[in-house]
Amino acid sequence: MATYNPFKIKLSNGTASGMYLLANEDEIKFDKDGNTKAPSARAYRIQIEVEAIYNNQRKRGKKSFSVPQGTSIIKAVQSLQGKKNEMINALKSKGTLKIEKVTFSDMKQTDGNFHTCWLSYYETQLATDKIKKSTYDLYKNTLNTFLKPLHKMKVKEITIRDVQNIINNALSNKKAPATISRIKPTVKPLLEHYDVILNWKKLIEPKVDNERKYRKSKEETKEIINKLLNYGHPEIRAIFHFSLTGRRISEILALRYENINWNTNTFLIPKENVKTRKDIQFKLKPPLIEAIKSRGKIKKDGLVFSLTSKWVLVHFKRCMASLGIYDLHLHDLRSLVAQTALDNGANIYDVSALLAHSNIATTEKRYVDKNKDHAQKALDKFTSATALLLEEEIIDVEVAENKFLAIKKLYPNASDEQIEKAISVLVNSDN
Repeated sequence: MATYNPFKIKLSNGTASGMYLLANEDEIKFDKDGNTKAPSARAYRIQIEVEAIYNNQRKRGKKSFSVPQGTSIIKAVQSLQGKKNEMINALKSKGTLKIEKVTFSDMKQTDGNFHTCWLSYYETQLATDKIKKSTYDLYKNTLNTFLKPLHKMKVKEITIRDVQNIINNALSNKKAPATISRIKPTVKPLLEHYDVILNWKKLIEPKVDNERKYRKSKEETKEIINKLLNYGHPEIRAIFHFSLTGRRISEILALRYENINWNTNTFLIPKENVKTRKDIQFKLKPPLIEAIKSRGKIKKDGLVFSLTSKWVLVHFKRCMASLGIYDLHLHDLRSLVAQTALDNGANIYDVSALLAHSNIATTEKRYVDKNKDHAQKALDKFTSATALLLEEEIIDVEVAENKFLAIKKLYPNASDEQIEKAISVLVNSDN
């Protein structure tokens, strides 16, 4: 394999900071605007070098990425901006770009207990970005709260009856169905990793109703939105602005300055902070730009918001209580946005994209209340369209039935001169 040297990429728009073309010296060429040109006869690689502060220490890292033959340097640099942001975020959160690896081969050959194997498996899932930190914390809490009877058991000895007994015990202690529903996903992936296949269809779990339908009236909705957008606390008010775009609170609080593109007025939510594990990008409308600017001086990096979800929730409850509303959850703002958009003519596909759902069925099931009102709206639209069509026909008839033709019908034997004279008399009499 050929060995190439890194050459700093030069672009007139200044977007290639920290990026290097791996090439031979005789391959380095520039276009008439001074932009680095891509090697024409081969695929090539671009090396990205980044640095960030981690625990008050400056950390550096680099990675190289393959680029297909024929791809311009400008296009390649644009497509790698997201990777560059991911690298910076990794340095800030972990201090390294290296992925922690845990070898399972030895453990799989032993009879390790459930608790030890669970920690090894899920910590690896977390280190390799297979699950979010919040998901890991949720599962670990379930491990320590409900799965203690399994802790000292050998993984290969666990049966579906053992899992069912844990669920039954949680039911007898009147735990919420949503809480109990976490038991199975906390256990199943680990068992399957160790080739322990259970008949999960036999597992009896309480039904979880996670459909949060928004049922407030238009007047109440208007009051809620007005109260949120004019809330007294500046930072909370800015967060509420983002909440009313359909964003999850976890996505909002993870927003970083380096993921905001002020040239295109867009912001990126990296996949590690998204429930669907995919990067999503949204436009920054003027109210959102003002909300960010209200935080003070615009920074180059770091979190936009400094508050925790706990404090946002405290302020949200306080805000709703001032309106006498006590049955609305912070997450219900997504439903408010979806339902209000649908009620005002948005289609289900656009709303699904707004909420960043991976499946449109999720949008329909959780946020869309299909009832008689929606059916009546459809009928009203059809009736309105029909009325417009009929009106167009009537207008066409009226245009055709002018005075000349009307008199001609009444006096078919009259000559054109006589009819024109009659019209002249009628017009003069009207005047």
